[in-house]
Amino acid sequence: MAKASRVKDLLKWGVEELRKHGIDTSRLDAEVLLAHAMRKERLQLYLALEDASDEKLEPCYKGLIGKRSAHMPVSYITGHREFMSLDFVVNESVLIPRPETEILVETVGKLGKAGDRILELGTGSGAIAVSLAKYNPELRVVATDISMKALRVARENARHHEVMDRIIFLQSDLFRAFSLRETFDWVVSNPPYISEHDLADLP
Repeated sequence: MAKASRVKDLLKWGVEELRKHGIDTSRLDAEVLLAHAMRKERLQLYLALEDASDEKLEPCYKGLIGKRSAHMPVSYITGHREFMSLDFVVNESVLIPRPETEILVETVGKLGKAGDRILELGTGSGAIAVSLAKYNPELRVVATDISMKALRVARENARHHEVMDRIIFLQSDLFRAFSLRETFDWVVSNPPYISEHDLADLP
């Protein structure tokens, strides 16, 4: 592309580039990535559209657009995902939290009682466990994952949201870390449920 003189020119290029590569959410993704490159909130981007594009911004943005053009999910590119109005760190060691999973958190938060023990299987980024602990400090949460890399991400998110003292993180393959006598009031999980046949077509 020719050197973009303004931020809006850069954005226009990004949208067109993503569209060429079959990205259905080309406008949204181009805006999110440009805001990320500028270290601004997406809404702040609109206030800067007429600003001149500095020499560092363009190569940075082109790199981000290149990754998205290769169908890397936006959250893996930016390293963040919002869930339950909280900011979560994500990387390729964990799955990206989905908005519909918030229903699970809201349901347990509404029906759970003070002192209830919650077990989450396959915590991943910790989105469910951290959100439960953040919004329901009276609950006691144990979060497990078979992956140590995932548990590191979950602990980072727990520290960021200041709930490390409310969650016990354990490496476990489903229930294997627990004795038959151990009891919980709730067992929650939102594991991947995608067939191997469909995996090849996913981002």
